[in-house]
Amino acid sequence: MAIEGINGKKILFIGIGFYDYDKLIAEKLRQNGASVCYISSVRKNRLANLFQRFGLKKIATTIIDNNRKKRIDQAARNADIIFTIKGENLNTRDLIALKKRNPDASWILYLWDSVARLENAELLFNFFPTIFSFDRLDCIRDKRLRFRPLFFRDLLDYEGQKDYDLSFIGWVHSDRLQLIRNFKTQLQNCQKRYFFKLYMGPFNYLIQRYIKGSIKKEDNDIITTRAIPYADFSQILSKSKCVLDIAHPLQSGLTMRTLETFTAGCKLLTTNTDIKNYPQINKSYYYILDRTNPRIPDEILFGNAPQTEIKLPRYFHIDTFLSEILNVPS
Repeated sequence: MAIEGINGKKILFIGIGFYDYDKLIAEKLRQNGASVCYISSVRKNRLANLFQRFGLKKIATTIIDNNRKKRIDQAARNADIIFTIKGENLNTRDLIALKKRNPDASWILYLWDSVARLENAELLFNFFPTIFSFDRLDCIRDKRLRFRPLFFRDLLDYEGQKDYDLSFIGWVHSDRLQLIRNFKTQLQNCQKRYFFKLYMGPFNYLIQRYIKGSIKKEDNDIITTRAIPYADFSQILSKSKCVLDIAHPLQSGLTMRTLETFTAGCKLLTTNTDIKNYPQINKSYYYILDRTNPRIPDEILFGNAPQTEIKLPRYFHIDTFLSEILNVPS
C-alpha cells in the first residue's frame, strides 16, 4: 500500500529516538518518494548526563538544548512538511528557528504520549495547527487533537515454540516493579514460565539498590541496566503465549507493545481498560488486569489458553498510519 500525499515532498522529520521506530518511519517515507531530513529531539550527551547525575540539571539542560539547536540549524531548509513525534524537548527558540527556516511548511505533530505528561504541550499547540494523538481520552477532552492510534509494522514470525507463558520488557516506572514482583510469585507458584526484564540506567540502579534500598537482591533477575535491542525484544515477544502491558497511569492510549503483541500472535494481559473502546480489536485477544488486585487470569495460570487466530485490520498498519497523518494536499 502506498503512503498517500508525500511523493516529491521534502519532509523534516523530528523523532524521539525510541528503538528503531524513527528509522522505520523515515525509510517508509523515502520508499514512497519523499526526501527526508531526520533529527532527534531527545538525543543525549555524555557530558550532560554527568552533570545531571550530580544534580546540576540546569547545566545539563543547557548542553542538551544547545546540541539540539545545532542539529536544527544544520537541518535542511524550506521543507514542505515538518513532521514531529511528541516534541517534548522542543522549546520556543527551537520552534521559532524552525519557522524561520521553513516558512511555507505544513506543521504536523503526533503525540505519542498523554498531554498530562508533556510540560510544553501548550507551546507545541501554538505552533502546530495539525495535531494527532494516540490517546483517545485526550482527544475527547481537547478538540484540538485528532485521534489516531499507533501502528504495527510487518507481521513477526511466531510459528516456532512458545517458551514463555507470560513476558514483559520495559522501563521501570510507576508501580511496574511492584506488579512484576507480584506476577513473578504467582507464576512461580504455578510452575509457569516467564520472561520479565525491567530496564533502568546503571547510575539509577546503584542509587535504588544500595542507597535507597528500593531494589532488592531478589529483583536482580528482572532488573537490567542494559538497553534491550528491538531484535531481542521481538524475539521474546514471538516466543510468548501472552504478553503483559503495564500502561503508565497517566496514559490511556494503546501502547506500541499492544499492537506488536497481536502481530506476534500473542494474547495480551493489560492494565489499559480503554482497550474495550477499540472496536477494531477482538475482545478475545486480550485480558484486562485490575491494577488494584493484580491477579493473573486462571486461564494463564492453570491451563493452556486456547489458541486464537489474531489478525489486526489494515487500519493499524504503518502505511495507513502515515497516509492518514501526512496526507497533505499538494
